[in-house]
Amino acid sequence: MTVKIAMIGAGWVCEARHLPALRRLPHAEVVGIVDPNESRARSVAARFGIPHVSTASSAADIPWLAEASAVCISPPPRHHHGWMAACLDLGKDVLIEKPLALTRAEAEDLDRRVQAKGVMACVMHNTLFSRSSIRARRLLADGAIGPLSAIQIRLLNSPRRHLPDWYENLPFGLLYDELSHFLYQSDSLVSGLRVRSAEVFPSPKGNATPALASIRLEGGAVPVEFSLNFESPVCEWHATLVGTKGLLVNDLFRDILVRLPDDREHRAADHFRTLAFATAGTWAGFIGSGARHLAGRLDFGVGEVMRRFVAACETRQSPERIAWSDALRVFGLLQDCVEALRTAAGRS
Repeated sequence: MTVKIAMIGAGWVCEARHLPALRRLPHAEVVGIVDPNESRARSVAARFGIPHVSTASSAADIPWLAEASAVCISPPPRHHHGWMAACLDLGKDVLIEKPLALTRAEAEDLDRRVQAKGVMACVMHNTLFSRSSIRARRLLADGAIGPLSAIQIRLLNSPRRHLPDWYENLPFGLLYDELSHFLYQSDSLVSGLRVRSAEVFPSPKGNATPALASIRLEGGAVPVEFSLNFESPVCEWHATLVGTKGLLVNDLFRDILVRLPDDREHRAADHFRTLAFATAGTWAGFIGSGARHLAGRLDFGVGEVMRRFVAACETRQSPERIAWSDALRVFGLLQDCVEALRTAAGRS
């Protein structure tokens, strides 16, 4: 069986991540691409041998969409609800980029349509399937660092980094778009997460994206802390998994996992032992990820998400970690965080 897919949105993530991943799957065929920028859509279509192109803003105005049984939706987030709702009404299976919507009402509306049509609806929680994240879950399961006692996530983001032009229109700007990554990472490791508190420091430039924000969550006895800086000169995304016998530091930007053992009394020998683990682990990971990057195979888990989505379309079995239930749960956490940040902003 070949799953025929239409791409909604021809931006960078579609061209650089989604289409190369789909091209590697023997049971997937991309039949068309939709984007309001005709030259961009035609350029991407020519590069990947896609037969149909449309600039329509409505699914009803795309006659060739009938050829597709599934759609992959990746335009700016303000268009997610409209496109997904229209495609669900046509009975299409859907893979949507995060965040799946802008409000709880939009998500509830999409959920009603998913349930009514009984289709496959999945979400792009891709960094769960990066090599570093898979290895981290395996080491945790093997007890390599003992029971998980805390998760600490640090984001440093430079405003000079290449970014899309639409994020400032989101609630809290870039924070809204990037926070989903850290929420689904944490959700995959700790069950029953809930938001405890939040703090926000506004941008001195008046941007929607704050200068700093912190969010604290908990799941059972495991505290989770996000520290987010959007005015940094350097970009770093680190998820530190704290165990009773050591740490796992997941460098999400570089797809590198570093394991640090218990440094005991932190005397000179212990200090240099930890330094040796950190240095060796970083360079080993950098060489492995760098080789994959040069070969065009470092896709931060997008390929595995696409494989799971296509398999779900074929088998009608809900895929683990990217299913609609996962999408709704993480989106609910995102909205809880936004509400906590709004409350904190109102106090300042």
